[in-house]
Formats: sequence, C-alpha cells, structure tokens
Amino acid sequence: MKFNYRLFLISALLLAGSARLAAQTVVTDLWTDWSPSNHPEWTADKQVNPDAGSTGGGVLHLINGADSLYLYGDFGGGGNNYFYTLFATPTLSVIVSDALAGVNTITFQVFGTMNPEEYGPQNLTLIVNQNTTGDSFVVTPTLEDDNFTWTWDISGIADISTFEITWDMEEHSAFTALQLVQSTSVIPEPSTYAALVSLAILAAVALKRRRRI
Repeated sequence: MKFNYRLFLISALLLAGSARLAAQTVVTDLWTDWSPSNHPEWTADKQVNPDAGSTGGGVLHLINGADSLYLYGDFGGGGNNYFYTLFATPTLSVIVSDALAGVNTITFQVFGTMNPEEYGPQNLTLIVNQNTTGDSFVVTPTLEDDNFTWTWDISGIADISTFEITWDMEEHSAFTALQLVQSTSVIPEPSTYAALVSLAILAAVALKRRRRI
C-alpha cells in the first residue's frame, strides 16, 4: 500500500487545528442566592463569595448603596432570590485577585428578573492588572430577555494576575444571578473555522481519491 503523504499532512493539520480549539481550561463563579442567612458577610463587610462549587476565585463587592435589606430582595416580602435596589443606586464590583493562569477570554453575565421596571447594569468596565482597562477588548456585549452578557478577548495582555469588573445599578433594578467565566481559549476568528472546514474538505477529497485507486 502506497503511503499518501498529502493525506497524512492534511489530517495532521486538521487534528492540530481542532485540538487548538478544543484544548482549554475553564473556571466559573456563580452567584444565585442573596439571602442574609447564606451570605452573612454581605452585612458585615459588603462582600459575597460565590456559590459552593465555584472555581474562579471571584468575590462580589458592594462598593456603595443604601440599606442592604433592599439589596437582598426582601422589600415587600419578595423573598431572597434576587437583588433589588429599590431607591438605591449602588456600585458593584466582582474582583478576582488570582486570575486563571493563561486566561485569554472573560465572560460576565447578569441574569435579569423580567421586571418591567428593571434596568440593566450601567457603566460596566473591565480593569486588568489594576491599571489596564479592558474596554477596548470588548468583543460581544449582548442583551436578550433582560439577560446581559459581556465577552472580552484579553489575549493581547501579558501576565494577567488580577482583574475587576465594576458597574452601577439604577433605582428599581434587579437581577437573579451573576456568572463569571474565565477561559484559556482565545475567541477564534471566523477564518479559523473556515480554514478547518477547508482542511476537512481536502481530507475527504483526498481519501475519496485514495479509495478509487
């Protein structure tokens, strides 16, 4: 059987490209419960650790705001399953003091409550290594059904050790959950996918020709 070097090369390139997309490390922080019983530290020092099982090391801080009772979502007996500002206009921040090694992509999500009076986060900013703003690295700020998602490609910043996401809330704003995802993968350009598809087609054609021989 004659060895097909062209097929071997195409297959190797295809596998390498696929591995590059697949190989990644992801850590996630999730905040879903705002009750004082689950987060007594919120009242003491205005900060909340993420839910159990979170792996990213993020901490949510209340920079300023009014009575924390309303911020827990207790106003009007509404329960503790959401964060409600009432008449406060707080500033919040998620701080990661030990970023994922080799982090290239950060995704932050704010999940809304579908409240007609709800307003989304304002002036949201990413700060990397305490002095580098990530504003210019925003890739896909999106809004769907009162759920907000921001994704930053920070692969152009070297030696990332810390980062912070800060935003303001308006009066009568609410959300049910926050999620922060750090990933070592770089958001692939469309050309990357196109190249992999082209390689796959070439490999299929080469294999088909080989079977005819």
